[in-house]
Amino acid sequence: MRHRLNPPLGEECFGTLSSAGIAKTTVRELLDHGLGWAAMLINTTVSSHTSEKVKAFAKIWVKNVKTPVSFGRNTLVVTSSHRFDVCSNDFGWGKPIAARAGPPYLNGRLVLFQGLDEGSLDLQACLPLEVVVNLLKDGDFLEYVNTA
Repeated sequence: MRHRLNPPLGEECFGTLSSAGIAKTTVRELLDHGLGWAAMLINTTVSSHTSEKVKAFAKIWVKNVKTPVSFGRNTLVVTSSHRFDVCSNDFGWGKPIAARAGPPYLNGRLVLFQGLDEGSLDLQACLPLEVVVNLLKDGDFLEYVNTA
């Protein structure tokens, strides 16, 4: 969200600024409209995060901090940041080989980072056990995923 603020945060400001948006849909709508439609839905939500909206949210949030955030039943949280180049950070231990995000949400969380190899993505999936068991039985899924 840093790049959306007006005026922008100074270079001396340290840390992350994030904001949550909700793009609601149903499984039926996803199946009927496809992934392109889902991407458009997410893009519309992300685009709605203006400087004014982010500042208004921050003012309310600091008065009523809630952690962890709960989105309710049957929710899949998907997060990412194309501006966070995880694999280029070296804190003296050598370049990382992967990145992991914080705790999972109750029903599921997907986090995407740039991968170590050019053009690749790392996906961290925190899902209920029954979902994972079913995914590992799905041939179409396994065709595109490296489970190592």
